[in-house]
Amino acid sequence: LMSVIKTKNKLDYKIIINSYRDLIEKRERHNIIFLPDKNLVFICSGYLTDKCEYTDLSKGIWEEIKPLNKIRINGAMAYINHQYIYVFCGFNMEGKKEIYLNDLEYFDIENYERGWTTINYMNDKEYNLSFGTIGVIPVEKNSFLICGGYNGKDYNSKIYKIDCSDHEKPIIDIGDKNKNWFIIFRNSLFCKIGQAHFNFDFSSELYRFNYSDMNLGVFDGKSMISKEK
Repeated sequence: LMSVIKTKNKLDYKIIINSYRDLIEKRERHNIIFLPDKNLVFICSGYLTDKCEYTDLSKGIWEEIKPLNKIRINGAMAYINHQYIYVFCGFNMEGKKEIYLNDLEYFDIENYERGWTTINYMNDKEYNLSFGTIGVIPVEKNSFLICGGYNGKDYNSKIYKIDCSDHEKPIIDIGDKNKNWFIIFRNSLFCKIGQAHFNFDFSSELYRFNYSDMNLGVFDGKSMISKEK
């Protein structure tokens, strides 16, 4: 459990790391999300497992919940309307072959007994979202952006908006077609600071995304520097 605390010097921070209770099951390439308003952390699936567990950070223990309907390795998660957790995309294995998934599952945190429900996206067009390691940016109460990803062969530079106003009928809307999205995300971790979201990619650069103007670029600490492919 990591805590970041400001020191008397406004430019310095103190990082405190404390051990936390071990997971019930060992995992790799799993999916994880923190629900700040509930103080809960959910962990789902991973390599060759469909099992899920969660912890209340005030209690310090992990508890099992019902497993996913599909194994989702390197999937992504989103939290909608303070009630629903979505886990989507990723891949599972058929022998040695990676099968990338183009659907999602949701979990109602007000009804643990129901478990996970698999649903498909509602599309005017058949968008292919069969990727793993997708970046996720919550932007509104009922919607989020998914960015980039990898399908075992190619990297994806597109951004889609998923509208979950009806939590059982998530609608895909492609991002601004006039934007030339230059960055290919391979890391699903975004950190929100103020109104901007930040992501370290494998290129060792820090990227900043502003939803207000849909501007994505390399962040140098002062300004946004946009590049084209």
